[in-house]
Amino acid sequence: MIMKKSSGFTIVELLIVIVVIAILATITIVVYGSVQNRARSSAGQSQVNHLAKKVESFNTVNNTYPTYCQLITNSLSPTGAGSGVGVGTCAAGGSSAGLESKIDTPNSMSSTDVTSTTAANGSVVTYKRCTTNGAKVRYWDYAATTPALVDKNLGNVTTCP
Repeated sequence: MIMKKSSGFTIVELLIVIVVIAILATITIVVYGSVQNRARSSAGQSQVNHLAKKVESFNTVNNTYPTYCQLITNSLSPTGAGSGVGVGTCAAGGSSAGLESKIDTPNSMSSTDVTSTTAANGSVVTYKRCTTNGAKVRYWDYAATTPALVDKNLGNVTTCP
């Protein structure tokens, strides 16, 4: 009787390979998620720093912290009110506030608090004027142990909630 030797893998060998691949895929997914969160936080922090420089420039040139509409439209007497993300109903009016304080990407800003959802859709930062002497800029920090809003205070913010 001639015996044929079959070649191939046993079911146990196949199961071991599948388990190893599943473990590697799980590790990759977890690491990718944390890298994404750090990138979002870093982008938000970068936007906050950029915006803070623009706000401080406005304050230096015009001797007051801008309202949301003044900052978005780069004008001293805008009309309308900022609501939500971007320009809202703000319309330029009056003279220019100076090129050094012009915001190039107004749709990356919000007049209302940033949430985890709005931050996940893009690095949206919040600008809020407290008084003529101060303002707050906020972003969502995903890299923290417990994700939360982070404030950057500009000037006197004692009256800001």
